[in-house]
Amino acid sequence: MAHDSIIVKAGIPTDVLQKESLYDKVFQAAMELKEDTEYDDALLKFQEAERIAETLPGPNQGVFTGALKDGPLSLGDMRNGALQGVLEQEADTLILMKRFPEAENIFGRRADVLREWSGEFDNSFPHNYVETAAVHMIQQDWLASEKSCLQGMSAYDKAIEHFKGAGDTERLNRTRRAKALDMYYLGLVYYRERKYVESLETLDQAFATASELEARRESLVQIATSARNIAIESLHLIEATKWEIRMNSLPEEESKKAGKH
Repeated sequence: MAHDSIIVKAGIPTDVLQKESLYDKVFQAAMELKEDTEYDDALLKFQEAERIAETLPGPNQGVFTGALKDGPLSLGDMRNGALQGVLEQEADTLILMKRFPEAENIFGRRADVLREWSGEFDNSFPHNYVETAAVHMIQQDWLASEKSCLQGMSAYDKAIEHFKGAGDTERLNRTRRAKALDMYYLGLVYYRERKYVESLETLDQAFATASELEARRESLVQIATSARNIAIESLHLIEATKWEIRMNSLPEEESKKAGKH
């Protein structure tokens, strides 16, 4: 017989399965409360899910041998995997409650969790800075927004250089595309700061890279529309014409093409 602490579900200890199940249940309840705009109750539930996540196996704590026939089982980093998800939802709920400093602190904590869980080369890590920038954008603190966006861009650049050196083309392009889409927000921040030239240059880079790497059409339309409007407002009329041409040159979605046949 297996040791008492092990059940025959891939050799995962019973208490770990129970905690994981409880986390999922509490997290889902929190999500439903959030969707129903019951933000106070949702936040309490997310905080409860966070406490449960803290008890899950962390790095180098999720290896069990028990009665496994094929050697030890690694559960990976269940704790930080669960934590990064619930912290993102906590921060979003705090934003909806207009508790902005608390939301910013949560994103700061999430950065540490992401660093340990998926590493700085995963796109979720630099994007977390852009999510932090969004907190400042809501408050119209454009200087702080710019700072957070630039931190995200630097983190993306670090990952891009890493994947170039490793010759990992797939992850390199995935990271370049993610950076391009997040550059859109930096371009908007520059616009709010009345840095029109920097704004249009940033959106131009974002559009070029996103197009090259076949980002979704709706993302390209979003970039081009904002850039055209900024060019018109800032009296960069040649730029406005360029962006209008770009918008009209975008290929139609496949679903629309199919509908014409």
